[in-house]
Amino acid sequence: MPELFQVVKDPPPLGSSGLPVFCGNPSAWLGRGVYFWESFIENARKYGNTHCQSWGKQNHTKGYKIYKTNAISAFRCLNLVDGVADLRDVLDFYQKLQKKNLNKRPVRLFELLGMMRKDPVFRTAYDSVRALPDGGGLTPMYLEYTLPEDGTKARFFFTPPIQVCFWQNAPKLSMMIFVE
Repeated sequence: MPELFQVVKDPPPLGSSGLPVFCGNPSAWLGRGVYFWESFIENARKYGNTHCQSWGKQNHTKGYKIYKTNAISAFRCLNLVDGVADLRDVLDFYQKLQKKNLNKRPVRLFELLGMMRKDPVFRTAYDSVRALPDGGGLTPMYLEYTLPEDGTKARFFFTPPIQVCFWQNAPKLSMMIFVE
């Protein structure tokens, strides 16, 4: 498992119960859980700078601290980055849900994952999810180029902003180390 980086508000919000910090926001994009940036501390810094600065101004700090862990007990991760079988399972579930969706309101990812987590088979199969967010104020380092065949613009990402979210029933994460 690669290094995982967690951005923690500095000072932590009242009611925080230590590290790692659990996100209880019911509409967090991957659902409630413990969020990390995978492999690249640059993404954690960018997130801290774009999402925690106002918190820091109120409290006369940078607004965040970054912790890392790379010692995680075995976990069962739903891989939405490059896990083809996992992506197909989520697509199948989504398509079944769309057939049942009477109001035809678009389903957001956290809602879809929440419904999947209610399924006993899914719940025992996975305790975390790995995904590549779209947007969120992050602009990872990339090289832009033009494909010679048809002039299509393309990007190669040096630091893909992959997030891992451990849900409430996740195994205990071992030692968190202060980085910056």
